Amino acid sequence: MKKHILALVAFVVMGMVAHAQTNVTFLNQKTYSANLNDVWGYVDADSNEYALVGVRNGFSVVDVTDPSNLVEQFFIPGKPSTWRDIKTWDHFAYVMHDYAGGASPNNGLLIVDLDSMTNPTYEFMYPKYIANDSIVADSATRSHNLWIDENGFLYIFGADVALGGALIYDIATDPWHPEYVGIFNSAYLHDGYVRNDTLYGAALTNGMVISNVSNKSQPQYLASFQTPGNFAHNCWLSDDGKTIFTTDEISSGYIAAYDISNFSNIGETDRFRVTPNNQTIPHNAHVLNEFVVTSYYTYGLQILDAKDPSWLIEVGQYDSSPLSGDGYDGAWGAYPFLPSGNALITDIQEGLFVVSPSYTAAARLYGSVEDSVSGTLLPNAKVYLKANADSVALNPLDASFKRHHVGSFIDTIEIKMAGYRDLKLPVSYLEGGLDTVVFKMLPIDFSVSEENSSQLVMAPNPAIDAVTIQSEEGLKGAEVSVIDLTGKVVYSKAWNSGSTEMKLNLDLASGVYLIKVSGSKVNWTERLVIR
Repeated sequence: MKKHILALVAFVVMGMVAHAQTNVTFLNQKTYSANLNDVWGYVDADSNEYALVGVRNGFSVVDVTDPSNLVEQFFIPGKPSTWRDIKTWDHFAYVMHDYAGGASPNNGLLIVDLDSMTNPTYEFMYPKYIANDSIVADSATRSHNLWIDENGFLYIFGADVALGGALIYDIATDPWHPEYVGIFNSAYLHDGYVRNDTLYGAALTNGMVISNVSNKSQPQYLASFQTPGNFAHNCWLSDDGKTIFTTDEISSGYIAAYDISNFSNIGETDRFRVTPNNQTIPHNAHVLNEFVVTSYYTYGLQILDAKDPSWLIEVGQYDSSPLSGDGYDGAWGAYPFLPSGNALITDIQEGLFVVSPSYTAAARLYGSVEDSVSGTLLPNAKVYLKANADSVALNPLDASFKRHHVGSFIDTIEIKMAGYRDLKLPVSYLEGGLDTVVFKMLPIDFSVSEENSSQLVMAPNPAIDAVTIQSEEGLKGAEVSVIDLTGKVVYSKAWNSGSTEMKLNLDLASGVYLIKVSGSKVNWTERLVIR
């Protein structure tokens, strides 16, 4: 027994050391004698978790409830195929392959009752297609992908039927006998996603197509658009339904985000790839809350923070493959939806991985620099972030810049410009925070003793738990007050005698407040947002 325990520990340690990882922890790995393809997950009535694994020669179900003890429950042989896709409805799994090797016929659709893991009931069948009021014999012997929507409609994409669009079946009524209800037949669809009777189809070189499928027998065109690489492979909708994320399955392909809140005016908000010179190929993207989780072939499992779809930030990664480059090797599938928070990776060559992502959110800072007296934008200001020795180039149009950090972090920002007082302030990055800060620079020739004494500088704003106020000269005798929106003074402090800077450490609830500095030389009020 001790030898087995030591072997497991050594295996886990070697797994963690051998693979590049950021905010993702290796838990365990199961190897197979054949190559893998896609993966899905399933949770039974007793909260046991399972990996539903597509294997080149069949379908494997693995108990992953205890990641240290991965146990294959059963294996159903199938036609050899590079592609095998899996989805679930209730306690049923639906599995289909594309382009089987060897002699026909193909397997068609495999339906598996997952209620029993020791003696599963299953059957292969060919979903029927009705054309001109006549059933087409031996329909849909293969397909490329599947989707099952929230109402129990099965969508079979890229089948050997008509143009290979989307065959639609009702499986909620009788899971064993899919009932044909319609077809999207305007273009070949490689993959797709359906929610609220809206079909988002990835049509490869034909881009993304969107269709209203509330009437399954007569889908209606809504919109279409091209993706960055003109090879729309996969798509997934954000939780709020306002953004669609796509992948281009090509060398140096992008994960892209599109604002679809108005189908007549769809616009790309951002695109991401590992590095501009990396040839790695993104495969299948999934959305988990505000994160996009992608199987990224030789780059492995990859996680983007998409809280702001106009600024996609990589926050996690686990490389399951020892291979690199632009080959179709490595992480084929990813499944991030297990209740435990663990994620599944099917690596084509290396097998099934169970990992634990931390889903550490990014902190985003949207900054700009302006003259504190006139409000004039200062795009020529020199901005320096101390922690990473990061010099920031400002946007020449609006003097803005963006910086992020994965997780919470505190930095110091220094801003310099001829004719202005140097500005040096702490900057707090709060995990998951989106902070907009206007950095106001005070002209050297400006005096707070002038009649207009409203030009003190306060940053950051919004703030978390501290702000710093700067003045041209000491404000001895001045009083600093923080006032809530009911008019109540919730904090007060005397200005430090002789100092030109005052730091306020605040313990306030999130909301809007007024900061007031009053004295013989100053009468200044500014709005402060606490996050």
